[in-house]
Amino acid sequence: MALFRHLPLGEEVTSISGTYALLEEGEAYYGIRRFIFLVGIAETKSACCGTFGGRFIQVVGYPRTEKRQESAGKWVTEVEPIASPTDQTEISSLLSRRYPHSQISFLAFPRP
Repeated sequence: MALFRHLPLGEEVTSISGTYALLEEGEAYYGIRRFIFLVGIAETKSACCGTFGGRFIQVVGYPRTEKRQESAGKWVTEVEPIASPTDQTEISSLLSRRYPHSQISFLAFPRP
């Protein structure tokens, strides 16, 4: 299990090579299991190989607890990372139909 800290939506984040913003935090079902995902837009402006942009989806995992507020005011959810290649393939297919032409990745959390 891992702790996912919910991120603010709509705020542009700048890095050395470009910018990105998270536009949506969503939930969907794979079979009977609910999972959390993030949708964002990234634009690379100063990479060595040119400029480009696109939509991305980060699949967070299966929530094990409901969203709660920490004492510092941040919202968190305990999640189970989605490690099964079969689950990842099926979830990617499901999200590709809903969000065509998106780069889809699955968050990996460090082990405690």
